[in-house]
Amino acid sequence: MKHLALTITTTLATLAIILILWQLRSIVFLFLFSIIIAGALRRPIDRLIQRQFKPWLAMTIMYGVVLIGLTGLVIMIAMPLANEIDALSQALTQLYATGYSLVQSDTLTGNPLLDRLPSSEVVGQFLLENQPAVLVRLVLGFTQGFAFFVGQASLAIVLSIYWTVDQLHFERLWLSLLAPGQRTRMRDLWYKLEANVGAYIRSEVLQSVIAGGLLTLGFWLSGLSYPFLLAAIGAIAWFIPLVGALFAIPIIALIALLNGPTLAVAAAIYSLLIFFLMEFAIEPRLYDRSKYGAILVILVMMAMVDALGIIGLLLAPPLALAIQMIIDELLSAPAAPATVDKAVTLQDLQEQLAQVRTAVSQTETQSPRVKNMVERLEQLVRETQEATT
Repeated sequence: MKHLALTITTTLATLAIILILWQLRSIVFLFLFSIIIAGALRRPIDRLIQRQFKPWLAMTIMYGVVLIGLTGLVIMIAMPLANEIDALSQALTQLYATGYSLVQSDTLTGNPLLDRLPSSEVVGQFLLENQPAVLVRLVLGFTQGFAFFVGQASLAIVLSIYWTVDQLHFERLWLSLLAPGQRTRMRDLWYKLEANVGAYIRSEVLQSVIAGGLLTLGFWLSGLSYPFLLAAIGAIAWFIPLVGALFAIPIIALIALLNGPTLAVAAAIYSLLIFFLMEFAIEPRLYDRSKYGAILVILVMMAMVDALGIIGLLLAPPLALAIQMIIDELLSAPAAPATVDKAVTLQDLQEQLAQVRTAVSQTETQSPRVKNMVERLEQLVRETQEATT
């Protein structure tokens, strides 16, 4: 009876926690996003520290480079994108006017479906100018959405800075909630998760920038009218796993069709070649995507799209990677405890700690984590010695 009551209580508590997390999912995903940012910048910061940079200086450099790079990228492509979107609206209006005049010709009259098409003047007014209320709503909606995204991204960056600075304290806090025998295993799993997810994010961002640059250069040299817009579609689609190219290439071909069928086919082929280059030549050098299965990614994508829309679609791959690694760790058998031939005395611990201290001091690239662990061990040995004397 007690076992049944304990099982029911545990089940209800788990469901309650899941419900609370779902209600606070925006805060939870904001926190996870900040951890992802911190994990992506962890290795570059550690490399700077290994080159004798102070930790605070290494963090300042890396976060400064990221912020300056993102700001410069937005400024560099914002104006061309705005001009190209306006030019595309005018071109679509003219194209619709031509098609509408053809529909209204004597050869196609009498079709009730075609007769219901709006006139070219109405479409032109909607796309270009004479719909102030609609345009105001669109602008306000876009501004609010963009401001919300910028605010969320800023909060995530700030939280990632706090996480990077106090990571050791956070680790001690949540590891203290676990049983002592599980702490080492969970800490190793956490470091593995952070390293792999960070490597994935760095790889995807770098590949998206490379793909966007190559697409922009190719479209511009080929004489297409909207090279920045087409390249932006391709660069954003690269973040969507498995099906990004399937969505991007038809859209690029349709927009490029305004310059003629030859250039449309050429743009589609060039985009396909760039995606193949990124997938089979560049990505294997940056990250091994075989660490997680495609079926798991698809399932996570379906759930994340339903919950968070396009943002969930972008977060699905790193989440699938984390789930796969956690499942593999849980299914793997824990290491058998080492057998102790004789009792370990305090003097033995002091001698071993002295050897560890000597090995760390002789290492050229000293990690802050290792230093902190050695200091913690020294403190524990001193406390043990004081308690036994």
